[in-house]
Amino acid sequence: MKLSKKAAPLSVATAFVIVVVLCAGVIRNRGINVSRLQIGGFNPEYRIVHISDLHYRGDDAYMQRVIDIINGLSPDAICLTGDFIDQSRYMLQASKMLERIDVPVYGVPGNHEYWSGSDLGILQGSLRRTGGDLLINRAVTTKSGLSILGLDDMLAGHPQLPHMEQATRSATVTMVHCPGYVDALPVKTRFGLILSGHTHGWVKLPKGMPGPPKGSGSYLKGLYHTSHGPLYVNSGLGQWLLPVRPLFKPEITLITLTTDST
Repeated sequence: MKLSKKAAPLSVATAFVIVVVLCAGVIRNRGINVSRLQIGGFNPEYRIVHISDLHYRGDDAYMQRVIDIINGLSPDAICLTGDFIDQSRYMLQASKMLERIDVPVYGVPGNHEYWSGSDLGILQGSLRRTGGDLLINRAVTTKSGLSILGLDDMLAGHPQLPHMEQATRSATVTMVHCPGYVDALPVKTRFGLILSGHTHGWVKLPKGMPGPPKGSGSYLKGLYHTSHGPLYVNSGLGQWLLPVRPLFKPEITLITLTTDST
């Protein structure tokens, strides 16, 4: 029996979904991947752990595992690029767990913090108790002299660049949840490093298959060299809608900022 041309895309998509669901549990059980990245042009040198898209739903054992890995990497600070939770009832519990991290945690909201109607003040309070902060369209300078800028979410918030001298921007780590916001930056704006998440490690699929989440732009996973500076898209630690991660293992990224300009 031959399939019509109209039926073929649906059949391929259905087969893809079946394979994804069957394989997802196996891939999830392989553990958390620790990616390592080195970015030059910074002074002082600094070690950052970048995490994103945990979508915490009460799984304390998994979150504690994440925290243990982070603490074991001995970073100077943590950058959390949004979608920490997606149901407001988990905000207090999840935020309290962040206080178990040994170093300052800096974060920005993602679309799910807004869509769930979560109290961002709870998250900010916990981040401040670690020595970090929730950054929404503002920058801070760490005790070691590193500038960290956080921008609001482009889908559910109102991202705006604060006034900064270009010399400061070029040595700044900038956090924004959706990587597609990079394309909306002013032409001459350049940062030392841009960190984002949101995509869950999406890959380009054949025509007729689901596309990446709105706000991804053309940036799906890993390191991109853009006209606004290097952009790293973290694949995230959790999942949304379905309890599966079909394409990539959960990711924690250890980033070493060095004085090397090459």
